[in-house]
Amino acid sequence: MIPGSLRQRAALMQQRGAALVTALVLLSVMTVLSLGAMGMSTLELVMAGNYQSQERAFEAAEAIIERELSRTDMVPLDAPGQLPVVPENQDRDYIDGDGRVVATASGNTAYRQAASAAGWQLGGSVSYSAYHFQTTGAADGIGGTNRQHQQGYYVVGPALN
Repeated sequence: MIPGSLRQRAALMQQRGAALVTALVLLSVMTVLSLGAMGMSTLELVMAGNYQSQERAFEAAEAIIERELSRTDMVPLDAPGQLPVVPENQDRDYIDGDGRVVATASGNTAYRQAASAAGWQLGGSVSYSAYHFQTTGAADGIGGTNRQHQQGYYVVGPALN
């Protein structure tokens, strides 16, 4: 008869370390999965930052168009072409709540053409025309993002004879 401690020692000598190998394989698989999840979350964070920068550039381009629309010198030119540049609407910085520049925008307005506004007359002596203008706003955001928007509109005024 073999005493209990000798039996235990004999059983330990017969094991080949299968539990250790299984645990190491499972640990390796879990490590690879964890690293993949970390990489995906980092990528999602970068994508969200790029989207936010693009949206800020979009908002800056829209804001500079609004500033161009409020110009007081919207008069038709003798021929289609660019209106004079408004210095305040060039390289204008847009700042977030923390005081950081998030986008820089510039705008310009061009006079395109005049079209007669048939039927628009007062007392038969004054006729009107519709003057087509086009405003462009371009903005550069953080990380090299940029957006450009155009808006066309008409201004009705006395006909040029």
